[in-house]
Amino acid sequence: MKKKINWNTITVTVLVVLGLVLGIKITRGIIVQHEEKIKQHEELINLVKEETPKIKRYVHKQDERHAIKTITIEYQKTHMTPMYFISIEGYINGNKELGFEVDADARTEGVKMYIDGFECSKKMGKLIGFE
Repeated sequence: MKKKINWNTITVTVLVVLGLVLGIKITRGIIVQHEEKIKQHEELINLVKEETPKIKRYVHKQDERHAIKTITIEYQKTHMTPMYFISIEGYINGNKELGFEVDADARTEGVKMYIDGFECSKKMGKLIGFE
């Protein structure tokens, strides 16, 4: 007497195993990608920390009225824009309403960071004479 092969059970088992393998690979890929983004962000923050004196000098140069007493850079808000510029946010004189954003390029040959742009809140603009 021959045993009948239950093809439905075999098919379901194979599909479950394939599903598990694919699920694990996809999950691992997502985790690796997330860890890579965290590592890149940490490297970006380290670069900004290294170049903080240059950034602060640049912000001070925008101050026509010499109203800036302190500059705070919000390192965790630092990010890479889609155009591959580094966006660095901060504020002055301990007041978050006096915010600014500096754009920098880390791909410029010969320098670690080339500061290429400055924007600030209206309130800060009036205080420093930027507007």
